[in-house]
Amino acid sequence: MKNILLVSPSRNYPMGNEMYPSGALLLLGTMLRKQGHNVKVVHMVADKVDRARFQLGLHQMKPDIVGFTVSTYQTAMTRSLAWDVKVYNEEHGTEIVTIAGGAHPSALGGEFLYAFSDIDIAVYGEGEMALGDIARGVPLPDVQGIHYRLPTTEVISNPPHGLLTGVALDALPLPDKTLIDFKRYSGLFPVGKRPCMFVMSSRGCPYQCSFCSKSVYGNTLRLRSPEGIMEEVELLYRDWGVREIHFGDDTFNANREWANELLDSIIKRGFHKKLVFRVALRVNEKILDMELLRHLKAAGVWFIYYGVENGDQGMLDRMHKGITVAEVERAFRLTHSIGLKTEAFFIIGLPGETRATIRASRDLYKRIRPFWGGFSRALPFPGTSFTAEVEREGNLLSKDYDTFSPGTMAVRTDALTAAELEQEVVSANRMARWGKLRQPKQVMYALRDKIGGRIGQ
Repeated sequence: MKNILLVSPSRNYPMGNEMYPSGALLLLGTMLRKQGHNVKVVHMVADKVDRARFQLGLHQMKPDIVGFTVSTYQTAMTRSLAWDVKVYNEEHGTEIVTIAGGAHPSALGGEFLYAFSDIDIAVYGEGEMALGDIARGVPLPDVQGIHYRLPTTEVISNPPHGLLTGVALDALPLPDKTLIDFKRYSGLFPVGKRPCMFVMSSRGCPYQCSFCSKSVYGNTLRLRSPEGIMEEVELLYRDWGVREIHFGDDTFNANREWANELLDSIIKRGFHKKLVFRVALRVNEKILDMELLRHLKAAGVWFIYYGVENGDQGMLDRMHKGITVAEVERAFRLTHSIGLKTEAFFIIGLPGETRATIRASRDLYKRIRPFWGGFSRALPFPGTSFTAEVEREGNLLSKDYDTFSPGTMAVRTDALTAAELEQEVVSANRMARWGKLRQPKQVMYALRDKIGGRIGQ
């Protein structure tokens, strides 16, 4: 049996609360506990853990392994915590092994260990099998899906582990509630009912958007069975007290037949009367129609996320979004016509962006009138074709991931400087927010969400 500490580090920017527990850490922690290990899961933001408390935790738990889930937003704190473990090892003569997994290590490959000299092992792609093997003491040369460091500091990259599919996905354990304090998570605004929980019902995305990183789950869509998903839904409702479920899949309607089967299962088991749901959809006419929207509503779905990204067709084509402006307008018109709420995501700063394309995005936002939405900065995540393009064209301003944040413009375009893009983001969001404030329902939801977040409604 190993003592294993799993950590979600705080981000590179201030954050008031944590919306959801890390699904990856919950799954890994549950799996390792079932394998007989002593596991503790720490979310630094939700659990209010700073470096001093982390260091104290090392003394108290005396872990054999410390594992970090690392997004590009979490690199600075990960670096600091890995240093703390190294110092602890030197002072106490211990050999705690540090492991990093998640989107950032997966995107950087073996380079990650050169950039993070105090991390011993980097897991890339789906990490369940690799972490289980390491915890069982499998020799590192025999563990698939990892990069590891030799005593000479040379980094060795092992072959990848195959993607989990079908039966293997359904065989993963359901989340162990005792690993976290669920009351500490606020849910994602706007919350329909509290408490709200995030569920992944599939892995992988078959679409080719230039700005999106698929370093962990890849391009192949793999679906959990509706029966397996409903087992988790029932557990969350019965044992966790969850009243809203956010299906966090990239595209819920990527497979229409499967989506309809899952919605039928929700209705058959009566959860459309006990829970509310939210999903992310694509606007493509081939996979989105009124029949599906009515089915979603009948199953208790109240909120739909749409990735619109831009109002200019040339920009949509250049980012390989695979949608048309006409499909966007149709999707919002149909969705609103049956009373479902929507959120529209736009991005400013991708290659080809000009004041004219931004104006087209603002105009489209006004036409589709989402219940919620906004304009994000284009973020050059490692491993994306967008990042490769801006770096090749000399428009990537920084590769200092320790300062990476959604509030910082890290690129420019041929037509606009970073400062000009930043001004456009601020102006577009001011336009979007002002439109919301003029609609009483949006104000009501915002106030209810803030109050509910404080009192744990």
